[in-house]
Amino acid sequence: MSEKAAPSHFVRNLFITLIAAAILAAAGYFYVEHQKNYPSTDDAYVHANIIYIAPQVSGKVLSVNVSNYQSVNKGDLLYQIDPAPFQAQLDEARAAYEMAIQSNAASDDAILAASANVNSAVALLADAQSTYHRINELVNKQLLPAQQRDDAKAKLSNAEENVIAARAKMSQLIKAQAHKAQRRRK
Repeated sequence: MSEKAAPSHFVRNLFITLIAAAILAAAGYFYVEHQKNYPSTDDAYVHANIIYIAPQVSGKVLSVNVSNYQSVNKGDLLYQIDPAPFQAQLDEARAAYEMAIQSNAASDDAILAASANVNSAVALLADAQSTYHRINELVNKQLLPAQQRDDAKAKLSNAEENVIAARAKMSQLIKAQAHKAQRRRK
């Protein structure tokens, strides 16, 4: 009987030792993790020789508003960077914007002028058609010479070409403005 008691005693002691080791390992793991997340000190000071500060922009430092070992809070102005290069870039961007607006307004004005030219050319075409039809009837009745009909026909053809040219110019201006707008979006 003592032979059977010894092995069960050994297994039980081994089992208890393994459980105790596992508990100690888990407790050690949780302690280390807790210390990572919640550090503490005895004198309530964090000892650090150098704290790195990186600005969001680079430039010449005009003034430093803190001294060594001074306490600072979030949002405090630590140093001032020269704003001149940034102001120059801003002024340049504003000028480019204003030029783009003026260019767009000029394009709009050019399109309005082209539209007025189209309307004028259409009115002249209507007048030339009316004149041609009147002269053609008078020539057919032999009240006017055929040369006047030929002259009226030439004026009618010229008026038709002017309408086509005015519409083409207006279409070209509209396409150019659309192309400019598309380039600005990119």
